[in-house]
Amino acid sequence: MNQSRPGLSPDVLEYWRRAIGVDHPLGSNPSRQIRFRGADALDGHIALLHIEPEDPEGFEQIAYWVPLTHIQACCILQTPTRTRRTPDLIREFPSNDLIIAVHSMGSVTGRVNGFEYACRPGQLTVTDNRLPYDVTGHGVTDPTGIWVPAALLGADIAAGATVPPIPRDTPLTRACAALVVGLAKDVAARGDEIDDDTELAAVEVGSGRQTAASPRPRSTHERRRRARQRSLRHDRYVTRCTAANSRCAHRLSVR
Repeated sequence: MNQSRPGLSPDVLEYWRRAIGVDHPLGSNPSRQIRFRGADALDGHIALLHIEPEDPEGFEQIAYWVPLTHIQACCILQTPTRTRRTPDLIREFPSNDLIIAVHSMGSVTGRVNGFEYACRPGQLTVTDNRLPYDVTGHGVTDPTGIWVPAALLGADIAAGATVPPIPRDTPLTRACAALVVGLAKDVAARGDEIDDDTELAAVEVGSGRQTAASPRPRSTHERRRRARQRSLRHDRYVTRCTAANSRCAHRLSVR
């Protein structure tokens, strides 16, 4: 006889809490902890998504989430679940955000941004909330990342262009993934406080491939001015990263 899962196991939950650093705060910026458990909790879930757990009675999802000035950051742990954003939900609950995230547990498959999708742990992913998607988490998954308004990702994306959900695996995208995870953990789980420049730097660094869609400035002076601005923002952000993430960020500073 199949028995219903009791939700997230204490061992997995404790491992995850240690990984995101909940018990080692960096500041006092308040985060929001949200917990859903069991089939009855599905009625109160976020309206812009349709959640279909593999085992509704054993469903459990825990999230640390914080809205910042420009973006939102979150760390999520959940039992095996299918997540859909349908055309009806897009009309009823519009969102112009793109979700830039990484998971370290389980695997995720489905269709995102018009592409078939199979994601392994550690890969940077980009999910466009303006488009339908349908993804299934196999095993416990822990998506960690940021929700970024399309307007911050360049003129093409702001105008409606989208991107493949999994950028090509390169040293740059691996560095971006490390920085996105570091920022999400620091602010959503550990209460760190960041300013506007740091947020914008995180978007530039963490979405490096997407910001390349921005129009290139024509004049040499303008290119140099923007390069100086990017360098200052990157420096501010890197000073807030862990030593490991700083090593990854160095790859961006020399591109």
